[in-house]
Amino acid sequence: MFATNFERFYRLRELLRGKEDLPMSPRAISNASKLSSGRIAVITGVSRGLGCALAVELVQKGIAVVGVARTPPEKALAGFPSSRKALLEYCQCDVRDSLAVSEVFYRIEEKFGKIDVLVNNAGVGEFRSVDSTTEDLWRRTLETNLTGAFFCTRAALPLLRKAGGGLIVNVTSVAAVQGIKGLSAYSASKAGLLAFGRALAEELRPHNIHVCNVLPGAIATEFWEHAGDASGWDRSKMMKVRDAARILVEVICAYPRVVTEEIRLMPCIGLL
Repeated sequence: MFATNFERFYRLRELLRGKEDLPMSPRAISNASKLSSGRIAVITGVSRGLGCALAVELVQKGIAVVGVARTPPEKALAGFPSSRKALLEYCQCDVRDSLAVSEVFYRIEEKFGKIDVLVNNAGVGEFRSVDSTTEDLWRRTLETNLTGAFFCTRAALPLLRKAGGGLIVNVTSVAAVQGIKGLSAYSASKAGLLAFGRALAEELRPHNIHVCNVLPGAIATEFWEHAGDASGWDRSKMMKVRDAARILVEVICAYPRVVTEEIRLMPCIGLL
């Protein structure tokens, strides 16, 4: 049913655009034959930060990664040995666009038939007081951090079922459970993602699909360069992104022997 529905969806878009060879939003997946066996993980927000670091670490473990982001993961690709580059593919997509997300997972199904892991990592945030938070910022934050995860999860479920089960990792935030001044939109989006993940875990457990909600504290990533007025946050005291990524790798690699349903990662000194 999944393939049929997406095939109709794809053909409809072809007709609407009046093109026989539709230019899809995902970049060409060139190494399909090399990725057709073994575990396959899809990571959103792969171009930088935790998503990029996680992709690198998973590939080092021999897990094939299809990275989804608006821009290419240049850091992840730089310096990779050629034998490992074949395990990392990139699809250009804005997770806020349900049509683009559907296209990505339709292509993944065409090439690989299934996936084993989905990591909902794409996220944006900006420090703003409530009265200076624009409707555009509010909408962009919730659409990226929460609605985008919903779109990706919905599209990924048939591919996880084809694998006989799998793991969904939602990168939420400690801001989902602890109030942080100036992060109202971000906190609301992450609290929504946490609630979504908890409900999803109960819904999918009988189908051998499990959910891990990750609540990280401050991680020293490029996030802080685009976060508005974050002058009070000392990046030297934050968690290193590679350390956080390696913990998530352990969670993913331990599955399905062990399911980590919720985990909080914090700098040693606390919230900062």
